[in-house]
Amino acid sequence: MHATGTGDPLLMENVQNGQSTQPSIKRIWFKDIPAEQKSYYLLKDENWIPWRADMVLTFAVCGIKGYVTGKLVCPVEKDDPEGAENWAYNDMCAQKIIRDHLGENQKYWTVSCVTA
Repeated sequence: MHATGTGDPLLMENVQNGQSTQPSIKRIWFKDIPAEQKSYYLLKDENWIPWRADMVLTFAVCGIKGYVTGKLVCPVEKDDPEGAENWAYNDMCAQKIIRDHLGENQKYWTVSCVTA
């Protein structure tokens, strides 16, 4: 996976002579995610449009947009075990951020989701 020109701080250029020298995905440290992502503005039945706009911005600020959109795929574990582990952890962070912004009635819809 190459990060050239992506602008995504989670991706790294790390191919040297065809071999990966570092994990292709850096781990997000949850403590480093901006406190601004914490909101009391929860998704309810009637506020989808403004909630969605807030969440799109939150995903960008927290560096998790690629996980939510599916554009940042998990590295192959046998080729990049640390990158795959980091991806899984980062995706769980994205799931937590999403769930933290859902009202009680909306959380029901995410129970069976395995990725952000």
